[in-house]
Amino acid sequence: MQMFPANTACGSGIPAAILKTWVRFAVLIANLAAIDKGQAHYRRFELWVKETISLCFVDDLVNAEEQIRTANQSKQFEIIFEITGSHPPWPEIAAKFRTHRLLVECKNTDAPTDSDFTKLVRDMESLDLYVAFMAYRGASREPQGKVLEHQGAVYINSNKRRVIVTLSEAFLRQCLEKKTHAKCRNNLNKLWRDHLERWLPT
Repeated sequence: MQMFPANTACGSGIPAAILKTWVRFAVLIANLAAIDKGQAHYRRFELWVKETISLCFVDDLVNAEEQIRTANQSKQFEIIFEITGSHPPWPEIAAKFRTHRLLVECKNTDAPTDSDFTKLVRDMESLDLYVAFMAYRGASREPQGKVLEHQGAVYINSNKRRVIVTLSEAFLRQCLEKKTHAKCRNNLNKLWRDHLERWLPT
């Protein structure tokens, strides 16, 4: 009887840990398709974003907290990670933009509104953060139209000190389809560089 190493999937030669990670990527892709857009389902989308970011950037973002309220209950923040990554784009985010915690706002709609960006800027100011992510259900990797205009306005109005990076559904799916953490990070770094070098006003 043929025996396979305990740490590989039977007959595949693929380490069991890697195969398990691939399955998690696939499950998240399938789960997204089952989440309807709209306010009634925002909590499911928020949890999906948290799980997706936690998996894709497992060595870069840790200690995820969600639905955090300030001591006086006046503010609530959706998801906050501690930044520990040592590969791009994290060193630049931490050093140049003095951001060591990552705030992620989630919008279960095709595009965030002006009021969504205004709220996120206020949250960034209250937490003394200069980079934040906005996840939404956009169908293209690149921010377009009003979304890009709002991002540009935030950047210019802060004297180019605050950056809101938009993570569309298309981008997050793209990360999951890459199946490895290194490729996810490279994909994010390209998105980060596109924001700074191509899309935001110079």
